[in-house]
This record gives sequence, structure tokens and C-alpha cells, in this order.
Amino acid sequence: MNLIKRLKNIRPGHIRGAVCICLIVAVACCALFNKDSVISYAFDGASADAGYKYIAGERDAEVVDSSSEDSIICNLDTYGDVSSYVYGEEESATVGDLLSYAQVDPSEGDVVNYSLSTPLSAGMTVSVQDVSYSIQTVTESIPHGTVMIPTIYGAQNDLFDDVAGSDGTMSVQKAVKYVNGQVEEEVIVSSTVISEPVDAVVYVDQSELLDLGNGAPVEYVDKFEAELTAYTYNEVGDSITASGEAARVGYVAVDRSVIPMHSYLYIVTDSGFVYGYCYAKDVGGAVKGNIIDIFLPSTEDCIQFGRRSATCYVVRYGS
Repeated sequence: MNLIKRLKNIRPGHIRGAVCICLIVAVACCALFNKDSVISYAFDGASADAGYKYIAGERDAEVVDSSSEDSIICNLDTYGDVSSYVYGEEESATVGDLLSYAQVDPSEGDVVNYSLSTPLSAGMTVSVQDVSYSIQTVTESIPHGTVMIPTIYGAQNDLFDDVAGSDGTMSVQKAVKYVNGQVEEEVIVSSTVISEPVDAVVYVDQSELLDLGNGAPVEYVDKFEAELTAYTYNEVGDSITASGEAARVGYVAVDRSVIPMHSYLYIVTDSGFVYGYCYAKDVGGAVKGNIIDIFLPSTEDCIQFGRRSATCYVVRYGS
């Protein structure tokens, strides 16, 4: 019983050590297992009526008087049935009886794999798992994200520098369940952000979306000085032009009293930025006269572009 005493002595600990007690009821014996040692309880069915119990790993072990109030005798007959005898009166032996005999008293929170009232049967394995809980507070990182910003005008003029991101931190309180000293489950109880993560910013050159062709057209039907502004997708990430098509690089908004819809144009700014070949596919309330609103892929690009003087070639008027 020294093993049982040692196990009982460590139960008050906050996080108890691994305890797994397996009681095996076989055709000829009931056994208590621990990972380090085995204590066997062999019972002689013939002695049950005499009110004795045998405690040992051998059939001819010492006979102990079982007259005390809490003594239990396990009788395993040839069919593997298990009975207990208390004061010589036969009744069904239960898991609780077996644990009591083995001097195992599960504390609150421990898990027994059978109800204590479950009748014993041959070959049954009864285990008692040491279960404990603790609340832990840890600091964890909050991964930063990466924002990809497409640009054309900014990329061609080297106006943007990528920005490195940084992770944030948060305090996390967890309820941790231990079974036999090993973590079995963790549940987050609460979390508090200590510092917010800062996203990295990466500017992506999308100049390949421009249709530059072989340079300015040699043949065209009209040419005039224009004032350029820029617009981009709306806040939900999409825009539909007045022509019913989705806005994209290569579509521009015009005053259709000056430039008919679907006209094919070539635009280059006085500062040398080539928007290239494009189509008049949209209109706008502020687009009047010789103003042309070109489409760029991001708000950041539009802000850097601002308002610029340009030359517009009308390669072909739209119908």
C-alpha cells in the first residue's frame, strides 16, 4: 500500500503528477496497475463463503480475516462472474467496491471511466485519471498583415517606398485542463490587446497594364491639349463605367460632347508620363470640356498623380 499512500500524498498539489490507476478484473484476479509497478490482488473463490480474502500475487498467499465492516471478497467463478461478500451476504460487486478495496479514493475532479455503481465483470479495466485545472496568463504575438497597393504613376516616378510591418502583442488568459499531468485542453477565457500590429505596405508596379503600343500614333483624326485628373475603384473595390463595363486601367472618363463614347485615344502628359492607348468608356460630373479623367489602380496613385497637362490624340472617334 506504499504506492497508494504516495499517490494520496501528491493529490493536493496545484498541478498533480501523472496518476493512472488501472484495476483489471480477470478470470482469476483483480490487478492494480501504475506505470512504475504492479500490485496484484488474487482471490480464491472457494474461500468466499468462509469470509476470507487473499491479498497477494500468488494463489497460496496469506489469508486475511475479512470480518471488518468495509472488507470485500471478490469471488470469480468459472464463468467469470464477480461477487462481493460483506458479512457473508452475497451481493453484486461494483467498481466502487473495487476502488475501496484498493484504497483508491478519487478526489473531486478525478475521472473514473465507469460509474462507481457499475457491476464488475471479468476482463474489465477500471482507470482513475488525475484531472486538474489551472488559469494561465501568457503574452502572445498578433501577426501583422501585408497590404498590397497597386501603382503605375508612382512606380514609374519612384514615389513610394515599401513599409515594414510589426507584430502586435496581447495578453491571453487560458483555462488549461491537465489529465495525468499532461495538457489535454486549452480554452481562451479572455484576451487583451497590449499593442496593435502594424501592417506592412508593399507597392506593386502594374505598369504592364498600360497599352503603350509602339509609341504615339503616326495617324490620328484629332489632337488637342487636355487636362488630366485620375480616379480609381470605389470603396467596395469595384466600379462600373457609364458604358456598363467594369472600370480598369485603359478606360478614361470624358465629356462626351467633346469626345464621343468609345473613342480610341492616346494620352501622354507634358511631364513625360505615358498613359498610352485607351478608350473613352466613362463620364463624370466634374469632367467637362477638355478634362479627361484617367483610371489608375489605387487611391495612393491618384493622389500622387494629381492634376496634369497632357496631349490627347484621337486615333478613332467612337460612335
